[in-house]
Amino acid sequence: RVYYDERRGMYWTEYDVAYILYSAEKETVIRGQECRKISKKLDLYCFFRPRNEYMFSRNDSVFFFDAKTDKFQLLYDFNANTDDHWTILYKDYSESTIDTVNVHVDSTGILEVNHQNLKILYVSYSAKSIYGLRHYHSRIIEKIGDLNFMFNYYPYYDIACDGNLSDGLRCYEDADLGNYHVPSMEACDYRHLWTDVSIKSRSEMNIY
Repeated sequence: RVYYDERRGMYWTEYDVAYILYSAEKETVIRGQECRKISKKLDLYCFFRPRNEYMFSRNDSVFFFDAKTDKFQLLYDFNANTDDHWTILYKDYSESTIDTVNVHVDSTGILEVNHQNLKILYVSYSAKSIYGLRHYHSRIIEKIGDLNFMFNYYPYYDIACDGNLSDGLRCYEDADLGNYHVPSMEACDYRHLWTDVSIKSRSEMNIY
């Protein structure tokens, strides 16, 4: 299970904070490839990914199936070293052309999680779309994934969206690694709602 912090409403409305949950389920076969079905509880609305994801790993690399390009693509490469890179293809929601995201490895490191030494890729993303070239940075941890979001590229990213955003990984859990909680984030299943408080009279308010 993978939990991400979810922020809904964004800047022009009151916003609440909840979580996005991705859970690995049964094995299935897509295009002759055995892979794992990933189900979702909530998602990024303006990301336009399918309801379920299908992924597999091979030789320390993780691949995902993209229905719009009708192929499996490389998502993470934990064999990569400094200055290595790979490319993700995608079709924007409103366009028929294929755009690209280049993932460049700036440096690597090691993170100890539950007595396991996991490789960290410090990466730069360069997303090419009809709206220009965008650059942003992130960290990808072996066995866990990108700390910002599992699919850290956003078709339709630069258009206003009355939807939600990922504020980063809360925690990750599987049978091999156990539970990893990002120290600065909320608990995995915690959510709270920002609301206005209307007070008619200060004398009517008691504080406990």
